[in-house]
Amino acid sequence: MSIRTIIARFGGIQPMAKKLGHRNHTTVQGWWERQTIPAHRFREVMAAARVNNLAVTVEELVPSGIERAA
Repeated sequence: MSIRTIIARFGGIQPMAKKLGHRNHTTVQGWWERQTIPAHRFREVMAAARVNNLAVTVEELVPSGIERAA
């Protein structure tokens, strides 16, 4: 799963930033460009997905090749 796909589920860079409560879109734009969301932002993204009825799992946020701790 691509981070860009997750951002698209939120409606794109600017809509995702708004749904996360960010004043501007540059944080989400950086995620788009780097194709990764920092781990310390996972809870924030998951909470926004839940509030907005979007299907996003933690597994989708973890970069491929990295195992999630049990």
